[in-house]
Amino acid sequence: MNSVVEKLVALMGEQYEKHKAIRRDVAFLKDELGSMNAVLKKLAGMEELDPQTMDWRNQVMGMAFDIEDSMDDFMHRVCEDANTDDTGFIAKIRQYVNELRVRHHFTKQLQELKSRVIEVSERRKRYKLDEGAYRSSFVAIDTGSSALYTEAGNLVGIDDPIDGILKLLDMEGDASVQSLRVVSIVGFGGLGKTTLANEVYRKLRGKYDCEIFISVSQRPDLLSILSRIIHKLGIAQLNHAVQLEDLIENIRGHLKYRRYFVVVDDIWDASVWEILRCAFPDNLEASKVITTTRIESVAKACCAYRPEFIYRMRPLDDQNSAKLFIVESDISLSSNLRTNPTLEGMRQVLKLSYNNLPLHLKNCLLYIGMYPEDHSIEKEDLVRLWAAEGFVSNITDEDTEKVAGSYFNELVNRSMIQPTYTDYNGEVWRCKVHDMILDLIRLKSEEENFLRVVDNARQMALSLQSRVRRLSLHVAFGENQDKATAASLNMTHIRSFAVFGNSSFIPPISKFKCIRVLNLKDRHTDEHESIDLTPIYKLFQLRYLNVSRKARLPAQMRYLKCLETLDLKKLDGDVPSDIVHLPYLMHWLVPAGKKLPDGICSMKSLCTLRYFDVSVPRWIGQHHNLSKLLLTVNTLIQDDIDLLAQLPNLCHLELDIRKSLKERILIHGGGVAFPVLKYLLLSCFKTWLLFETGAMPNIQKLELKHDGRGLEGDNPSVPEGIAHLLNLKELHVVISDGFSIGTGITEADAEATYRNALKMHPRHRDIKIRITLFCLVMTRPAYLYDSDEGETAQESQ
Repeated sequence: MNSVVEKLVALMGEQYEKHKAIRRDVAFLKDELGSMNAVLKKLAGMEELDPQTMDWRNQVMGMAFDIEDSMDDFMHRVCEDANTDDTGFIAKIRQYVNELRVRHHFTKQLQELKSRVIEVSERRKRYKLDEGAYRSSFVAIDTGSSALYTEAGNLVGIDDPIDGILKLLDMEGDASVQSLRVVSIVGFGGLGKTTLANEVYRKLRGKYDCEIFISVSQRPDLLSILSRIIHKLGIAQLNHAVQLEDLIENIRGHLKYRRYFVVVDDIWDASVWEILRCAFPDNLEASKVITTTRIESVAKACCAYRPEFIYRMRPLDDQNSAKLFIVESDISLSSNLRTNPTLEGMRQVLKLSYNNLPLHLKNCLLYIGMYPEDHSIEKEDLVRLWAAEGFVSNITDEDTEKVAGSYFNELVNRSMIQPTYTDYNGEVWRCKVHDMILDLIRLKSEEENFLRVVDNARQMALSLQSRVRRLSLHVAFGENQDKATAASLNMTHIRSFAVFGNSSFIPPISKFKCIRVLNLKDRHTDEHESIDLTPIYKLFQLRYLNVSRKARLPAQMRYLKCLETLDLKKLDGDVPSDIVHLPYLMHWLVPAGKKLPDGICSMKSLCTLRYFDVSVPRWIGQHHNLSKLLLTVNTLIQDDIDLLAQLPNLCHLELDIRKSLKERILIHGGGVAFPVLKYLLLSCFKTWLLFETGAMPNIQKLELKHDGRGLEGDNPSVPEGIAHLLNLKELHVVISDGFSIGTGITEADAEATYRNALKMHPRHRDIKIRITLFCLVMTRPAYLYDSDEGETAQESQ
């Protein structure tokens, strides 16, 4: 809604001053939508809405989308006419007539939209919707209380987590450890944190002088919580009015010389713990505290930022999931989340986590619903999609995708998404969504008409009747698809369309009038058949295009002024020559074997580039905004590496060299070459590099891929001067195992070689070294060939 109001303000600017009739209607819409936006923000903070209010909210959002689509079309047409190169008399007459037609059409649309706004506004007043929006029949379920009385015999997979917590508490370790030990259990709602903490509490009960189990909740009253602790400890209540400090001192005095065990359940805010912890003194009596939370940063604060004392709850493994399947009488837990009243508690637990999210994070989380179950989601891809959808509130000049990355990290922090790959620097780069949370996401997406997931063209047709703006098509292999129905669908209002699975049909691209995101990750059965993308030049709002199968582009791409990401795996034909005129293209992943057109030097917005060439192109040095470069070349010489070393913002570099290096490549020191590079991957037959003192001052991960024969002899092709990479944290080496060619290299041999190369590094013991061997006969990557041996090896297969 904010973006719509901003565009309405823009339409009242000087550029559109001559359109006075339009400006009056626009001013009315701006004021009305501004008021409605305030109501929507108020409704977003409510936990549960009644059906009538929910329907009104969805109508407002749909109307806002229609207003934005009309404005985008009008502004595009006005700018298109203003930017024409033809200045002749006839051209001016044509432009004037065209402008009148556009203005008349937009004025008519504004009148219709104005009538809708008035009706929706009157409906709100007539039924007093936002006054009684909260569903009064809703009764919150205290799932924490019910968990306290769950019998251990009814719990699935509880034994190992209990043992894990006991070990962290040092119950089976060194009895001489007398300091206060705080262990925090973290995980998303519904995983059983409270139940686990309570089972540990039961096991240890009776072994301490004082034992307390206290719940905090989402909106804690600290005075009440501390008073309850005092009551449970049996301390005499203070008669006079007290402050927090009085209660804390009272508790501390009572616990000062006593061995105590405390469970603090369901903490949502680190600042709450900072106050509560003051009540628990470290009295050197081997006292223990367990905290539970859904939020990673809160868990870290509870444990004084000592990650070894954090227990991360995991979903059930396959074996325990099978047990749960039997316990639940062959009923799927996640699919029953919608309908089974016995799972109402679980439903409310998950909704509580969702309701606690700020609005911008709710949008980002709901968008993840487009992915299939158990899909591995790349952070890099997701933040680009969020940016393209306009979910990022960038009130400062900070990079939009950097802000989107912070959104991703916050969803990880709140345990709404599960990390599946964390890099050398502790940053999460891949994630999954638990089935139960995905089910909640899909449920909320349907309620808010935010996104629909469909399996076929008929379901798609039904979803389009509700004017949903985002569609995700999931097609199973071998499923018959109705191409005739797909071709007849009205997709004009769709803003985001994704395809996953094996799809033999996609609605005609020309039907997507307002599309911003085309994410076509389908795997087509016929690899030689290409998808026709030639009509996309008309899609002036397109910002993100990702196509997994072979695609055919239009000859003209210059009209896609908003395009930010272009990721094509295979291209039928040449790269369009005017693609270099796209002003906002930041991420361009060029298919293999395609030559780039002249004029690429003018693409100053490029931040990510994947490219294949004979050698490092000279124009690379002019792209100072490049932060990620994936380059495949036949050869690499010293001049090439010196050129790349001057890129001031390059953080991530992947170099795949198809032929052997003929000499060692020197990486200059002094902090001048590759000043901000954090990750380097080098693939070639022999990784002949020489790092001078002070080279790559910020490198944290080095990945080398080479042939096992490079480690033979007295002078192995291990890079020299690795010990000069002072910030190196991880070294990953991928080597052909050599057994088929008689080298006899083993993982132990390779690790010893690289350990020796690092022995002069000041932190050599802390550097993680990972060696991966694979059989050359089974797979022959391009980087393992030199010019002659590669051809011979390929012929022999």
